[in-house]
Amino acid sequence: MKLIYTFILILICLNMVFSQESLWDFRGQATSQFTILNNNDKKDFSGNVRYIPRFLYMKNRQNNYIIDFETSANIYTNFEEKANCNLYRFKISISNEQFKTSLGLQKINFGSAQVLRPLQWFDQMLPTDPLKLTDGVYAAVLKYYFPNNANIWAWSLYGNNELKGWEATKTESKTPEFGGRIQIPVPFGEFASTIHKRKSVLLNNSYDETKIGFDGRWDIVVGFWFESVYQYKNSEQLPYQWNKMNTLGIDYTFGVGNGVYVLFEHMNISVSDKIFNSAQNSQISSIMMTYPVSLFDNLLAVSYYSWESNKMSQYLGWQRTYDNFMYNLNIFYYPKDDKSRSSIDNQNNSGYGLQFRITYNH
Repeated sequence: MKLIYTFILILICLNMVFSQESLWDFRGQATSQFTILNNNDKKDFSGNVRYIPRFLYMKNRQNNYIIDFETSANIYTNFEEKANCNLYRFKISISNEQFKTSLGLQKINFGSAQVLRPLQWFDQMLPTDPLKLTDGVYAAVLKYYFPNNANIWAWSLYGNNELKGWEATKTESKTPEFGGRIQIPVPFGEFASTIHKRKSVLLNNSYDETKIGFDGRWDIVVGFWFESVYQYKNSEQLPYQWNKMNTLGIDYTFGVGNGVYVLFEHMNISVSDKIFNSAQNSQISSIMMTYPVSLFDNLLAVSYYSWESNKMSQYLGWQRTYDNFMYNLNIFYYPKDDKSRSSIDNQNNSGYGLQFRITYNH
């Protein structure tokens, strides 16, 4: 009820301040999903239903400023528990042609990699998820765009008690997080640098954590990119203070049929007590292929290979989009104890599986 009252109060204030015509929008997304999993000759059946209603209010000003307010909820049940209703988005934004500032529960994502993403700091989006669902973070974000296509971001997070992205430990309660990003155009592509600082908690003891990332993308005949993240944890309780993640990627669309898009990425993960050492090391490779069979149908194949465990995860999906409906049929194989894949998509299920999903957008 507090959120409802806050929403009504914001709308009243917007109508009092601005005299131009406003835009109201209501839309929603309903999804029903069913999964059959064969794990060690044991068949498990599961299903869930999700509905995400979204309200948007937008107002234009004469000096080209736009103010908008967005709120949405995540209503979810898996048939075994009571339905849950959580806030999904709740933010207010002010923008023009060169800058945008937003405050509230929102999605923050960036970087050049598409599957193996070291810069996946604040979201949980999966490359196999056509809906690109992810929890938001409570933050204030400022973005400024220069005439030469360079841009700079600054943000502050507060009140996010759950794990985000690649985090292994939670943020200390009632402490803010700060960060920023600058992205500049370079010949044939772009280059960016990102930083984020927070206080983390391990066994009731807090310590400072700093992450610095670099990424770039170029398109010369083929597309290729890199992402690198260096994470320092200032804690004597940890055996290794440095975590390093590096990804190289390349993609190309082959002129076969309607066009076969192929993407390859390789990630190296290492930990050490010093920045240039490597005490433990693991490597993961991935390949993703998409093919538009027709105007309505699309095929997707994704494979992960762990060089450490010598195991491969495989995923094949078919998608049909027609009017407001989207149908997905997926088959997959996840090896047992493949920790590399689990760290990427946050899934612990193993075995062969079949999944069917119906999505309705209105």
